[in-house]
Amino acid sequence: MQPWRPQRKRGIPAARRKGLFMHLREFIWPSIGFVAMCRWAMLKLLRQANSPHYVARGAALGIVVSFFPILGTHTLLIAMLGYLFSASFVAAMLTSMLANPWTLPFMWAGSHKVGALVLGTHMHPMPPVHLDIFKPVTFVHEIPDMLESVILPTMLGGFLLAMPLALLVYAVVYWRLQARRAKQRV
Repeated sequence: MQPWRPQRKRGIPAARRKGLFMHLREFIWPSIGFVAMCRWAMLKLLRQANSPHYVARGAALGIVVSFFPILGTHTLLIAMLGYLFSASFVAAMLTSMLANPWTLPFMWAGSHKVGALVLGTHMHPMPPVHLDIFKPVTFVHEIPDMLESVILPTMLGGFLLAMPLALLVYAVVYWRLQARRAKQRV
């Protein structure tokens, strides 16, 4: 009879585990580089076993959601719209990473400019920020003005900028998936 031995722990050894800081660093600045990261994301999209339309719809949905100006709602929007339009959640999440800290200022500025142009509103320079704006009463009074001058033009402009880009992404992903599957069949 064998003597009792404690069970060996499975998984990654503690010395090789990455901490929260390392995961954040990898998210912001990938150690494999941005080109390799984009290549990895494209391979992840191409290797999905679903239909090309399903994956391409997800990729296009991710592009549209990435232009939505309210941060913190992207994942929820992808989950709801992906279910509604029967689109790939993984593809949508990967392509929604277009909205990152380096691209968001340009996306928001372009979206606001296009939206203001379409709505016919003029872009006003940013007024100086006073500390009383952070008081709840002041903030509530500012909401209608912010809605009209900032949020609506940015949402409309983001939608108008996202649509052609989403159609392009849909076509590219669909074409690449079809070509890859045709090559695998041969």
